[in-house]
Amino acid sequence: MHGGTAAAATRRGTRDHNANGWAIHAHPVAELTAAAVVDGIGNFPEVAELSRLAAQVAARVGARRGPMSGRLAAAELYGDPGTTDVQPDAVAVLALAEPGKDARRAWIGDCRAWGFDGRRLRQYTTDHSMGEHLRYNGGQRIDREVAYTPTNSSWLTRIEAQFTALRYFPLDGTDHADHREQGSMIRRYIIWRNRHADDQHLREVVTRANVA
Repeated sequence: MHGGTAAAATRRGTRDHNANGWAIHAHPVAELTAAAVVDGIGNFPEVAELSRLAAQVAARVGARRGPMSGRLAAAELYGDPGTTDVQPDAVAVLALAEPGKDARRAWIGDCRAWGFDGRRLRQYTTDHSMGEHLRYNGGQRIDREVAYTPTNSSWLTRIEAQFTALRYFPLDGTDHADHREQGSMIRRYIIWRNRHADDQHLREVVTRANVA
């Protein structure tokens, strides 16, 4: 790290394998340091190995391209875990530190980022979980998802669902430094979306929004 100290602690508990992974990477030129923590789900050696690799990928890519890019790069590993019968999964958080600026973060699931200013401990992330969903909605489960739209004009009906996908893929679980970085992620998503219109995950998100 650039003038800092890093440490990690983990506990295997009663499981056969410790599926936690963590990594720190400092950009070789810019004064940027990325820290990633990946909490693998499952008690398999393949999950433990992938968690460690995903943390390295997230930290290295994150230091060069930003926290959202680091998170997405690590996620690609889970889309193609290799020749194994195990379907690995994980929750993760990535933080990018730069001198004189607030840390930027990207996360998925209920992996949390905390900060300490010498007086109080503060949680910087919000869990992507059903429990948090219920708390946010006053204890009521909301299965129908609202699509984000620029207006309520009826001529937008056909593309309303695309705004939900836009929010779901490049914006959820992010903490962009400014509008320029956010705009860059949106443009990259649009390019990806135009090249992967038949992507099954994308179709599921759009279909849910259309039904709602």
